[in-house]
Parts: sequence; C-alpha cells; structure tokens
Amino acid sequence: MNIDCYKCHHRNIIKLVDKHTIDVQVKAEQIGHLTNLLHKHGDESNVLVSTLVHREARNLLQSDDFYLNEKDKANKLLLNNYQHWENIVKQSSIPYYTALKLAIIGNIIDYGAHSVPDDIEQYINEKLSCSISLDESNKLFNEITNAKKVLYLGDNCGEIVFDKLFLETINHSNVTFAVRGLPVINDVTQREADMVGMNKVAKVISNGFDAPSTLLEYCSLEFKEAFDSADIIISKGQGNLEGLLHNDDPRLYFLLTAKCHYIASIMDVTKGDLVVTNASSIKRNQWL
Repeated sequence: MNIDCYKCHHRNIIKLVDKHTIDVQVKAEQIGHLTNLLHKHGDESNVLVSTLVHREARNLLQSDDFYLNEKDKANKLLLNNYQHWENIVKQSSIPYYTALKLAIIGNIIDYGAHSVPDDIEQYINEKLSCSISLDESNKLFNEITNAKKVLYLGDNCGEIVFDKLFLETINHSNVTFAVRGLPVINDVTQREADMVGMNKVAKVISNGFDAPSTLLEYCSLEFKEAFDSADIIISKGQGNLEGLLHNDDPRLYFLLTAKCHYIASIMDVTKGDLVVTNASSIKRNQWL
C-alpha cells in the first residue's frame, strides 16, 4: 500500500472513532483494533481495505451510518439553492458543459478524502471559473448523444444534487443511476438518491455492495447487467476510479476532482484539478 494511502486510511480510522467514542482508553483500544486490521490487509486494494475497515468499524462503534448528518447537510445545502445553480447553467453559453463542471466540482465533498471545504458554496463558485484540466468532454457528449443506454455511477452526497442537474440538462431518455448497497463514508445510497429526487431523471439501482467504490466482482447481478448493457458508463469520483482503473473499456468515462497527490499523479494532473477522461486514454502504470 502506498504510504500516503496508508496515512489517509489511518486518518479515517481516527476520525471515525473520535466521532463516536468519548472514553480516552476505549478510544485508544478501538483505534488500535482498526489499525491492526489495516495492517493485516495492507496488500489489498485501497477500496477493499476501506470496505473492510468500515465494516469492522460499524460493528465496533455500533453505527450503521457514520456520516448521516453530514450527508443530509450537504444535500440540503445544495438543494436549497437548486434554482440558483440551475440558473447558472441555463444562462451559461454552453449549459451542458457548465452542468458537467458543477458535477465535477461537487466531487470535492468527500469525507473519505478529507477534502470538504469549510464553505462549500464559496468553493464551488470560485472553482467555476477554472478550466477542466484533463478534458475529453467533447468525446463524452458525443457518446452520450449516440447512446441508447447510459449508466451513471454515483459517488458522494452533496455532489449528487449536481449529478441530478447534469442529467436534467443532457435530458437523455434512458439513464440508470447506481448507488452504494449500504452506507459507507458519505457515499450516496438509495435513501439519499430519493432525498434529492434522482428518480425524476434516472432509474436508480443499488450496486449491491458496501465499498466506497465500484468493485465489479462483488456487485449485484442487477448492477452487472446494467453495466454490461450500457452504451456509455459515467464514473464519478476517486473511489469509483480506483475500483475501475484497471478497466480500459472505451465505454467508461471518469469524472472527478483530483483530491490527493497520488491520484493526481496517476491522471498526470495537479491536486485540485478537474478531470474528464476516457478509460482508454489513461496510461496505466505500476499502480495497477
């Protein structure tokens, strides 16, 4: 495991325990237990390690949804100003491109990556003036236009409000939006998809697994069928990227904000950059 990834996993462990345990001695024991688990599975992929640690944390800390309040707060924050964001899109020179950019900027709302800005709306407004650093959006939009079936892999709460706005803007007639099978970090589940009204713009399905990612070998049959039959697959966020990076399927597009130096180096961009790229365009390296 990359040392930076290990540190990120360990910070998540400390953060989870701090949120749910008061007693100092118990807290130290819980951190030690979860850290030992991290060591034990150090040779596994990042997303699988995160899955195993969060499963054990749910049992240890007796919580089924660690970031429930944060998820609801982020969704409500952006939903409350939905008309504002919608007007920005409609009044822009290229509405679908602006909606795409908002969806990617929203990917910063990620408690697993420790990247959530203090003022989310201020960050979004400032980032709107930035260009997409790795930009294959023209190819993406062409594929969407010609696709009969679109599969959209959701990532975090908050940003799903912009995912919905993007899907409304492109107005495709056959979109399936995939959510996580169980709560993990602040990733979207069926509950939060319902909260933002995602079913108004897409068919919502669960991927059937509790990873903060898409690990095809563990996903449900329904999801695998949707994946196999899609003409284009839009993968949001770092988690989905890490789970699918080995897959150079030309139907697959990665949309994300590069939230750490490690992921940025894989994409050959700078931390904080906005990315839209086709899976077949990525230069695979030793990370795989």
